[in-house]
Amino acid sequence: MICAIMLSTASPSALHSGIVTARFVATCEFYFEHFGFAPIEISGEFALLGRADGSRLAVLQAGGDGQPAALSQSTRGAGVWLAFESDDVDALHAHLASRGAEIVCDPETTLSGRRRCVVRDPNGVLVYVTSRHEAAPVSPPPSTNSKTHPHEDHRYRLRWLSCH
Repeated sequence: MICAIMLSTASPSALHSGIVTARFVATCEFYFEHFGFAPIEISGEFALLGRADGSRLAVLQAGGDGQPAALSQSTRGAGVWLAFESDDVDALHAHLASRGAEIVCDPETTLSGRRRCVVRDPNGVLVYVTSRHEAAPVSPPPSTNSKTHPHEDHRYRLRWLSCH
C-alpha cells in the first residue's frame, strides 16, 4: 500500500510529471487527443500541458540545448507510469482503441473492485486509466521526536507507512 504524508505549508504546493522524448510533437498530440490536455506554455523544446482539473504534464524534447545529460538519457519510459481516473473506464478505453492507441490491458476489474485499462504512449510510458476511488485517509502515528515538527520526522513516518 502506498500512502501520502501531509507536509507543512512550506512544502511545494503542486506536483506535475514530465516526459523527456525524441517524439515531442507525437507525445503532445497523444495527451491532447486522449486525455484532454491543452497547452499552457510551448517554447521551442518545452511544453507545459494542463487540464481543467489542475493536472499538469511537462514534455521536453530530448537532446535540447542546455539540458543535463541525465535528462536526455531518460527517454525510454522505464520505471515510470502515469495514471488518470475516469468515471467510465470502458468508454475511455473504446475511445483510445478507436483512435489507434496501443492497448496494453483491456478493461478489467481489479481485486480492489476498481475498473482499469492500460495504454502505452508514444514513448513507451504506461498510462493507467482507473475508476475513481475515494480512499480513506491514513493517519500516521504522532512523531516520536518532540524536538521535530510532526510532519518533519519523515524517516519514522515512512517506516510506519511501509508496515501498514
